[in-house]
Amino acid sequence: MEEWLAGFVSADGTVGTDITKNQLHRIGYRMKPYIRIFQTVTPKNLAGFFEGDGCIIASITKKTNYYILNPKTSIAQ
Repeated sequence: MEEWLAGFVSADGTVGTDITKNQLHRIGYRMKPYIRIFQTVTPKNLAGFFEGDGCIIASITKKTNYYILNPKTSIAQ
């Protein structure tokens, strides 16, 4: 998961993006880079990315100046 979130989490473990649900696109959530919203990354902080059993249901695609979440994408555990 750390590798998967490499572009989403800074080296010290803090989140460097702001997820804006009001900017929902057909392909997922758009994320504003460089806005810190959580001190640490935990399943609770990233509740929107996880199923109830902790399985990730989204992947992150890095674009030039923002990130796109791709819902319901299966990734290796």
